[in-house]
Amino acid sequence: MAKVADTLVEAGHDVVDLVVTSSITLVVTEYQLVPTQTIYSPNIHPDARSPSTKAHVVDVDLGLTMDVESAQKHVWKSSMASYLELGKVIMKPVRALSDILYGSQQFQSWIKHQKFDLFISEGIGSFDSLMYMNGIKKYVYVESTNPLELLLEWMGIPNTPSYVPVTVNNKGFSVPMTYLERAQNFLELAIMSAIMKYTYVVEFNQYIDKAFGPNVWSLQEQYEQCSYIFVNNDEVLDFPRATTPKFHYLGGLRRQLPKPLDSVGVAKRVLAFSESLKN
Repeated sequence: MAKVADTLVEAGHDVVDLVVTSSITLVVTEYQLVPTQTIYSPNIHPDARSPSTKAHVVDVDLGLTMDVESAQKHVWKSSMASYLELGKVIMKPVRALSDILYGSQQFQSWIKHQKFDLFISEGIGSFDSLMYMNGIKKYVYVESTNPLELLLEWMGIPNTPSYVPVTVNNKGFSVPMTYLERAQNFLELAIMSAIMKYTYVVEFNQYIDKAFGPNVWSLQEQYEQCSYIFVNNDEVLDFPRATTPKFHYLGGLRRQLPKPLDSVGVAKRVLAFSESLKN
């Protein structure tokens, strides 16, 4: 997110960055044609600090704990339960922040008054919908890895469990997958999508319904209308599947683009001579 903010500032845009600082405070920082500062999550980077620029600050006790570090430790080499454990820990401050922002008329009035053109978010909770319902109609979703399968489905991108491992897979599969591995992958996809659809989605849709009325807006509608999806991996290399023109690669690993040949390389007759040294 810091990279996205820096890029926009360098391009001459005014950027507002909403972060949670190490003092467990919600900070709204206005960057007006000045370099941004990199802000990190306090649970992952203990050296997180407040930006020393113009800021509208709302003190919020989010009840953050240091449990994220322990939950992250085994997430790549444990069972699917480790993902659920990590999600449980992360959702605790998200719920607290949702209660505060959805219940703060002052914050929502400030959002409307600013008349923002664009909102960029990692898509956690229902904050995106709150911004949308308060006047920011253009939305960009940023993800550090491939988005979760349910979100891909909402954005019109097909899930192909017969050859693409699901996001929660941490065991690795054969290439190509065996019949048993494809069946297991499909089962994990079905389970994770159901968990998200009938727990996470239901819970955070309730914030929207309570604030703006039943069935006025939803998480699914929010993702369906997002303008762009920024991902921090190369879809062709890491997750080969059909995507949409909304997908934009941002940093991370990618294939080297071919370069034009020099005058020697384009010659019709080339003699290549190589001599290797022997021990």
